[in-house]
Amino acid sequence: MKNKAIKFFSGAFIIFGLIAPNVQAQGKLTNLNFFTVSFSLQSQGSISDDGTTRIFANSVSRKIDTKDLLNQLARDKYAQGSYTANFFPSGSQLALSGGLFIVVDRNDQLIVDVSDILQFFNGTNEVLSGKINDTTGLASPTITDLTIVQLTFDDTFIPGGGQLNFSLQGLDMVKIKDTSLITGGYTEASSDNVKNITGAGQINGIAFIVAGSMQGSRSEKLAVP
Repeated sequence: MKNKAIKFFSGAFIIFGLIAPNVQAQGKLTNLNFFTVSFSLQSQGSISDDGTTRIFANSVSRKIDTKDLLNQLARDKYAQGSYTANFFPSGSQLALSGGLFIVVDRNDQLIVDVSDILQFFNGTNEVLSGKINDTTGLASPTITDLTIVQLTFDDTFIPGGGQLNFSLQGLDMVKIKDTSLITGGYTEASSDNVKNITGAGQINGIAFIVAGSMQGSRSEKLAVP
């Protein structure tokens, strides 16, 4: 999920798409960070009063996973006129490319840019553990980065959209492993894990709180900087 240099002071080593393909590019995209979520929404249950006591029923629960998010994004982009159907093809995935959310098909080809609805933000403070090679700036062989991240969703500006908005925040643990290749360059594998992400929002004017988790994964063959 991250989008910054691991060799912080020189900026020579790029991870998570600082040098990433334009989201309008054709063909198979590379340097994609595939994104999955699992959220639980809780909204206020019914309220009654028997004349002496106010009674609050159990909260109303709703689950949202990656498939649900993709389904809503498809309906939103169709309502916008930015996509020709109100559903994405089977095997479609949500991914970050250069810090922007896009939807790609099973062959990593661009379907549609959804970054006007869904955004991801990195915090400014980081805590690193592991080793980085002084010469190449590569993880040697692994590095872990802790940082606060934020995810926002808002389709309320779209006529005919889902009238859904929320903002979530949590601690992201990013693990990066770099492996040199015999033929030159290196392979970088990275994973993000936000075990507990929480926030609040509204759907059709009904307020809710939300908690859950999200993950990211990326693997790429790159040239040594």
